[in-house]
Amino acid sequence: MQNKENKLLNWAIDRIQKEYKDDICLLIGNAPLHRNPDQNNCYMDYFVPATERGNQFAQTFIIEGLGYDIYPRSWERLEHMANLDDYNTTCLGYGEILYARSDADKERFFAIQQKLKENLSNTSFMYRKALEKLDVAMEIYQTVAFEEQLGRVRTGAGFIADYLSCA
Repeated sequence: MQNKENKLLNWAIDRIQKEYKDDICLLIGNAPLHRNPDQNNCYMDYFVPATERGNQFAQTFIIEGLGYDIYPRSWERLEHMANLDDYNTTCLGYGEILYARSDADKERFFAIQQKLKENLSNTSFMYRKALEKLDVAMEIYQTVAFEEQLGRVRTGAGFIADYLSCA
């Protein structure tokens, strides 16, 4: 029996091939996003557009009460993720190619994933990145310390916690 995620994935790949063949480089899934741990499916997560028109492929679905998003991530953003200049590296590190326009696009994605892996295993690089995140958290704290509106203090505290967790 084919589940709704597989049907949605088949629909997405079919639509890319028919309507966005030259506009989308990759469709990426993320295995850790399993909604049901008994399944071995890789859920589609984001796509890499090749053209501005490719961004129009972005969709949000609600099927049987569950939300599904497919959204664009540029090559540049993936490279920022590999260099830990972007918050969420999980969707790059665990990303699996579900559709590729070409072998060159696959190779580029794998090279960016490899760069992330190398950076994560480089102790001095990671130490520098941790210090950068700590500096940002401290700057936010310096601003929040003088804030009088409770809502802004809470927002700042959330960002501080976020940067500290990344550090």
